[in-house]
Amino acid sequence: MRRRGTVVRAYPGTLLAEDIGARQLILLTPMLPAPGETPAQFWDLPGYAAARRRQADREGWSTAEDSDAATIFFHELPDSLVEKLTHHAIDHTDSAFADPWPLDRWPDVPTAVLLTRGDRLLPVEYMQELTRRRVGIEADLMDGGHPVALSRPVELADALEVLISRRN
Repeated sequence: MRRRGTVVRAYPGTLLAEDIGARQLILLTPMLPAPGETPAQFWDLPGYAAARRRQADREGWSTAEDSDAATIFFHELPDSLVEKLTHHAIDHTDSAFADPWPLDRWPDVPTAVLLTRGDRLLPVEYMQELTRRRVGIEADLMDGGHPVALSRPVELADALEVLISRRN
């Protein structure tokens, strides 16, 4: 699968959180790293492929369409926005997915995970369980797909305000 945009945000965020004295770490549709795991290994985790196939069957798309960004990432965005996004897109290099997560534990920073119900890259049911196992919390949910900041910016801002106020 070719990936465009930033999909490994949780990796640098977790590395910096303690060092910068973050009061809270909010991860939006994240890949959730484990000690020693590379981002590339995430796609081979037990249960991931099956969860994506179940979601595809429910929603009427196919995992065979993984190379089609419109199907996987941009399915709820207007064509005009997709055109602007893809016109300036830069492909990730393989090196972005090669380095293992270097921490031996999750950072000691209060963490929230916000997942989207329509994320075709990171199936919500799978990611809820992974959040429980790796972070030890229940993920919060909202409607939308993977690029929810583009498809539902107002709803995302509202959800983030709730997460921030919950911490304060």
